[in-house]
Parts: sequence; C-alpha cells; structure tokens
Amino acid sequence: MKLAQGEYVALERVENAYSASRIITQIYVHGDSLQDHLIAVVVPDPEFLVATVKRISGTTLSVDDRAALGKALLDEKVKEAILQELNKQGKKAGLKGFETVKKIHLTMDMFTTDNDTLTPTLKIKR
Repeated sequence: MKLAQGEYVALERVENAYSASRIITQIYVHGDSLQDHLIAVVVPDPEFLVATVKRISGTTLSVDDRAALGKALLDEKVKEAILQELNKQGKKAGLKGFETVKKIHLTMDMFTTDNDTLTPTLKIKR
C-alpha cells in the first residue's frame, strides 16, 4: 500500500517484523493512502500485559481476569509502553521510519474466523 507521502509499505512484512516480539499475541497493521503513518490493532500477550501494568501502576492483575485486563488496556500509560516496546522490535527488525506503527488500538479479543477477522485459511482480512 502507498502512504500519503508516496512511500510504499508491505503491511505483511511489517506485521511479521512486529510478530517476532514476545509482547504480542496477534497484530493487524493498517495503512491509509490519505495518512502519513501506520496504525495497528494489537492483542497483547496477557503475561506481558500483567507485568507492564504492575511496572507502571503497581497493581497486580491475574492473567485469567479478562475484565481487569480489558480495563488496563484503556490506560494511556499502558498503551504508550506497549507502543514503545513494539517500536523497539521494529528497529531491531530494520523497519524504516515510515514503516513503524505510530498509533495502536489494544484489545483482548483474538482474531478468529468466528468474529470475521480471519479468513477460513487463517489469514487476516484486510
């Protein structure tokens, strides 16, 4: 896909670069030809999320408490910490500046064929 400044970005390559990180379970990267940056929908690893929340706020969560994990995803400090970790992984993978994700949406809902986010062959629907 082509960004607003004219750079071409291979979204699957960017997703693969970020997927190598231990902090996420699933990621979907989206670009818009009218925008100059990429955004991503991220399903964080629950254990990493629990550790991040504890580091930031001192609150201890259970990996199995989906309601508390979902509430933690709304915290801007948690979102920023996850974005920083993703961008460290992006630099390690050799992504260029325009290939890095600038904004993220966090969710605990996995991508599945049942919620129509994956194709029957388990590829992300674009």
